[in-house]
Amino acid sequence: MTAYGLIDELKSLSSSQSESAYCYSIEHLTTQLEHMISANVLEGDQLAWILIDHLHQLIPLFEMKLFNDISVQQTNFFLKKLNQFFQQRQFLCGAVRSMKDHSQQQKVFYNYFSLLKISYFESTGKYDNIITCIIPIISVASIFVRMVETDIPSNFLPSLLDFIESYWQNPDRELVMRYTIGLIKVFSKSPSLVLMIIQHKWPNACLRYLSNINEINTSKSTYHVHYILLVTLQKLARHTIGVQILNELNCHKILYDNQTKMQNIYNEHEYFQLQLISYMIDALLMSSDEIKQQTISNNELMSQILDQLVRMIIEGSHSIGFLYDCFHISEPLIVLSKLFVNDDILTICLAQNDRLFQCFTQLFSHFSAQIKTQQPLDAERDSETILAVSNILWSISFQERYHEYFKMNTMLMNTLSNLAQSSSTYDILQSKLIPYDLYSVKKSVQGILWNLKTLSIHSRSSGNVSSTEQRPPLIMISYSHSDASFCRELVECLSVHVPIWVDYKQADNTVNHSDDLWEEIAYAMEMATVIIVIVSKEYYESKSCRQELCYASDTLKKRIIPVYVPNQQYRANGWLGIRIAGQRYIHFGRKLFVVATEELISMIIDYQKSTQTSVIISQPLVTNETIPKPINDTKSDVLSLKDWTSKEVRQWFEENHIHPDLISLFIDQFHTGTALLIYAQHLKYFYRHEYVRILTKYHQVLDGKRLDTLDFVTFVDAFFRLREKYNPNNSKDDLERSSEIQLPWTDVQDRITWL
Repeated sequence: MTAYGLIDELKSLSSSQSESAYCYSIEHLTTQLEHMISANVLEGDQLAWILIDHLHQLIPLFEMKLFNDISVQQTNFFLKKLNQFFQQRQFLCGAVRSMKDHSQQQKVFYNYFSLLKISYFESTGKYDNIITCIIPIISVASIFVRMVETDIPSNFLPSLLDFIESYWQNPDRELVMRYTIGLIKVFSKSPSLVLMIIQHKWPNACLRYLSNINEINTSKSTYHVHYILLVTLQKLARHTIGVQILNELNCHKILYDNQTKMQNIYNEHEYFQLQLISYMIDALLMSSDEIKQQTISNNELMSQILDQLVRMIIEGSHSIGFLYDCFHISEPLIVLSKLFVNDDILTICLAQNDRLFQCFTQLFSHFSAQIKTQQPLDAERDSETILAVSNILWSISFQERYHEYFKMNTMLMNTLSNLAQSSSTYDILQSKLIPYDLYSVKKSVQGILWNLKTLSIHSRSSGNVSSTEQRPPLIMISYSHSDASFCRELVECLSVHVPIWVDYKQADNTVNHSDDLWEEIAYAMEMATVIIVIVSKEYYESKSCRQELCYASDTLKKRIIPVYVPNQQYRANGWLGIRIAGQRYIHFGRKLFVVATEELISMIIDYQKSTQTSVIISQPLVTNETIPKPINDTKSDVLSLKDWTSKEVRQWFEENHIHPDLISLFIDQFHTGTALLIYAQHLKYFYRHEYVRILTKYHQVLDGKRLDTLDFVTFVDAFFRLREKYNPNNSKDDLERSSEIQLPWTDVQDRITWL
């Protein structure tokens, strides 16, 4: 029998047949289907489509036979063989994808979903073979359908959960249970259904089932259940509300506790696959700060997982539908876009696969061109991809060693320029689906161009110059919008005394960092005498804030005043800690707001006098007594420093909370106070050189131990305060000019990469 002959005979089945005729036909169909599966005859997409299109009409017939206990054995044999055929996912995907009309794909989904009755699950297994034929078709068809809550009956999800609760680890219905969880996994892909799934406690159930997987009674099916549970959680973790709920349910701890269990139960390949999904979940749940603290040195498993994520992206980029092992390419891309805030992870991934950067650029160019011409569902999925890739490229653009790779790619640069000037964006699902800490396509693109120094930030027409631009601002404030309330309060107090530039005053009183404000922000930094940085954990985690401070500090070499917001314990670290190390700062959490503001105004006045700015400052609210007075006679202080012995030097180190490891490195090098003062002067001039030198020595002397950024910041801060106290009249202009001979940041990064 040919494949078409099998379909013709399948169409001949009807309720009007005698029992003997039905039995003969169904047995013959079972035999022929088994033969065709083994011979791989049924492989045409068109034949597959005809089979799927007709089968839904026969489900009521099969239900009737099973309900009336007529030809039960023959019907179940045929359905089992059909299920075996449907397990070849490429058969179903090819069939549904071959439907050129999107309405046909929707028709398949709704035809089969309407057949999936709750009563099938509530029976004692009588209809299980119908369930296992219907769900695979629904799962594949759902890829091409935008589901909404009204598509799902209100009692459907809770009824399925009741079924799972009743038959968890029951071997008689394990296959149906696995397919049921797989259906929830499919629903978890849809932004419109996530809230519904969460409300019916499916995340709670998935985590509970993971905790209850038995280490003794295991089988291949147990692995499949475990895998589907993790993938379901991974789909949920792609949504902002999913991240919130899973963190509340302590998902990370449950996954961590499962590691030993998985290693004891499964073989090496299975264990790695489960660890890969677990790591994807963890990455989606972690904050940027947590990801930045990750280290992959001497972590072989993490290195293998990163390799696999890269492989998923590269091989998925060449596959039909951009799929790799049932994952759309957007899924590993979103994970990497989060992980790439960690410079070590970014560097290792790019260094170990020279095709990866090219793959990113090709994906970016492809999806930016395709997205406007596709169906809404395709456009939504593709918008996730281009959003992830644009964030990845933005992270890479912070590394100067890759700038030439960008600039040599003419197509990429043209695409970036066009998107930067476009009034539209591709962020169709950002608020519903994409993790909250990813940035819009337009903001990412402009950030890339800014880092590449190809975005014009100096040109401006005279007609667009505002009144605040005509008078150079004394202060520009750089902040994270998580600290907007504190920023507004600070601006209200300071603006009485000094001219201030802050973004929300430049854009019709809006509060957002508009993409169109980037030129204005850059120009304000160029014109400012002082830049106040409102330091917080959120500032450190923001790419936009990093870009602003890098431009102000590294490119413009502006004076920076760090201001710590109240009510948090954050201490500057990483890229932020290095750039504000040694700067005089104000901590609003350690003193009254009024007192802190007075000190800040005094500091601004000091800076204004040192640069002889032409901007006139009105009379500050502070009295002369509250402004630190210059120390006119430093001779006695210097003399007292000369009297310091090793004992006083050690006491100074300890009183300034220098880390014991750093004390051990330096204590034998300083025997007098004046030696400390001379080194403080040297450190002010060459702190970047010293960072590399100390980092290297720390690593060598302490057997590979890594210097914590916070410990280095504390070290530098102590010496800078010592210098200000005992040698305040040193020329600040000379010190500013000396920063030009600092080791470039690219060289610093190159020299410490091996660590």
